[in-house]
Order: sequence, then C-alpha cells, then structure tokens
Amino acid sequence: MTMFIVVRCGNDEKLLFNPDCHIANLLDNMRERFNIENIDYTHLDLCDEAGIAKDLPKYLQLNGSRFLATPGTYVLVERRSVVGLEECSELGTEESRPMQTVYTSLLNNAANLIPGFEPRGAVLKTQNPKELRKAKLGKELS
Repeated sequence: MTMFIVVRCGNDEKLLFNPDCHIANLLDNMRERFNIENIDYTHLDLCDEAGIAKDLPKYLQLNGSRFLATPGTYVLVERRSVVGLEECSELGTEESRPMQTVYTSLLNNAANLIPGFEPRGAVLKTQNPKELRKAKLGKELS
C-alpha cells in the first residue's frame, strides 16, 4: 500500500506527494506543482512541523521513502549555503570561515500557521570555533 506525504507551501497550499521515488524527482515535482520557477530543485528541502530539515539534497539519487515518514506533513523550504557570519578573530578571513546552511520557509506566515516553526538543520550548531573543530574531529574519528 502506497502512503503519501502532505507538503505545505505558499498561502498554505497543501499537496499530496508519493515519496517512493528518487529524491531528485520528488523535489523537482514539488517545484513544478507549486510553480516555483526561481529556485532550482537542488536548493529545495523539506522540514517536519518541528522545523527540522531533512537535508534531502544530499541524497538526490536515493529513495525519498527512506527519509520521509508516511503519512506525514512537511513544509517546503529553500536551502542555501552561506559563509559563516560570526565575528571571531580565530576564524580568519571570510574565505576561511565555515559554510553554514540557511533555511527559508516557502510557506507564507509559517510561524503563525505552525506555532514555533523555525526551519533549521538537524545538526547542533555552535558559535564557538573550538567546539566546531572538536565536533569535526569527533566525526572524523567515529
């Protein structure tokens, strides 16, 4: 039995999608059906209603049903990588600062429609450069 997900976007438009396909196809289909012409599907992602991003663009060739619970409701977001904006002498020049992912909800008035909704990555972020390095080293060791 095929299960579907509900995706919210725009003026609280809700559409059904079947996540049992390549994530690239799923995101591109969302872009087309929500009529999003100015954002490439590789810059789209989904957040659950708690605001946690699924990081789907990292897995474009995998099946979406591996990452999306059905039935489930998700919010379409734009995902952009930007140079970290922290002001810290240890980080050095702008070119040497770490990249950060910024999520922007494509659901208008999302915070009012879903109380407390704020899109964010699933990874704990820290402002302290020493903690960032420790976290990175810990990932490399595990």
